[in-house]
Amino acid sequence: MSRLVRALTWAVAIALSLAAAGPAGAAAPAPSVTLDRASVNLADTILVSLHDWPIYDAVTVSVCGNGARRGSVDCNLTNSQGLGINRFDAQHVTQFAVHAPPFPCPCVVRVSNATQSLLAVTPIAIANFPTAPIVGDAYRSPLAITLRVRHAPQGFAATVRSRLGGPTSYVVRVTLRNRSTDVLDAITIRARAGRRSGDQARLVDIRGPGQLAPGATWSAERRVTLAAPVLGRFRWTVTASGAGPAATGRATTDHVPVLLYLIVLALIADVAWIVVRRMKRPKRTIPRTRGELAIVPAR
Repeated sequence: MSRLVRALTWAVAIALSLAAAGPAGAAAPAPSVTLDRASVNLADTILVSLHDWPIYDAVTVSVCGNGARRGSVDCNLTNSQGLGINRFDAQHVTQFAVHAPPFPCPCVVRVSNATQSLLAVTPIAIANFPTAPIVGDAYRSPLAITLRVRHAPQGFAATVRSRLGGPTSYVVRVTLRNRSTDVLDAITIRARAGRRSGDQARLVDIRGPGQLAPGATWSAERRVTLAAPVLGRFRWTVTASGAGPAATGRATTDHVPVLLYLIVLALIADVAWIVVRRMKRPKRTIPRTRGELAIVPAR
């Protein structure tokens, strides 16, 4: 009986550990922003609520004209307000004073992170403020970015650990191209890997180019090891900022720990075999004190 209990315990423990990993491919909800009211006067103070923003991120809240069509150039940056996303806050809410944007309405409240890779806007009507048609094209980044992620070569022992769901190494390659006619300086790169797009399970240290000439291309590779448990889908994100709107590249990897799954199947098969053997064991008889026969299961 002890063997059966032990085997069942192992099977349940491994099943629970696999279930705890959660759905690897689940997509994170997009960050958003809401206001306590949509119609205001200049100098009014409103409550701005942030939803589904990554923890520990720093964001900037601005009021913008022209529908924020051209990005931060349409926003009142002088009177913008910074806010940190703290994991211990029950709600991410801040008071925000509405000042005149640099361009006519339609107006929005715009929230962005430090690299401009995450944005959210919501309409706001400002009483007695000029309104005009939206002008200009959406301002795009002068950088084109490409992200490639592949499994890194590993030795035998490291490969076995990886196939068991242990630490797994990847090679991350980032390529930037300057598609503008200007020299770009002070480009910074932030890269991360996680089960969802907003996660930061692993930060990747990549130093950007000091300078990128017009039409020039720059590439860098880094070896990155994800800590155990590694199974299912991981989402990789790289953001290049410092030259206008940020450019973002994304990639996904899927890791199947084959040996771990085989061990689980072997344990399940072992448990099933033990149960079948116990069910098929012949029963033996022992005499009672008065000569009667009693049927008892064999031990």
